[in-house]
Amino acid sequence: INVYNSATATDLRISAADVTGLDEGIWAINAGTGVLSINVTGIVVSTSTDTSDDDYSYGIVAVNFGTDLIITSS
Repeated sequence: INVYNSATATDLRISAADVTGLDEGIWAINAGTGVLSINVTGIVVSTSTDTSDDDYSYGIVAVNFGTDLIITSS
């Protein structure tokens, strides 16, 4: 899941279950003015093992320029 929310927007909310990605499972940037909320049920994994370019991979990458950043998993 790869999401970018522009500066003219407000909230960015993601709900997902069992996410697998090559680089990141979830990559989210909220440049808007509100909340970045990620709610995941199950696992979130990156399947990449390539570190040759010093670009490591993660299950969740979240950057928020708005009010609150909320990540929940179960």
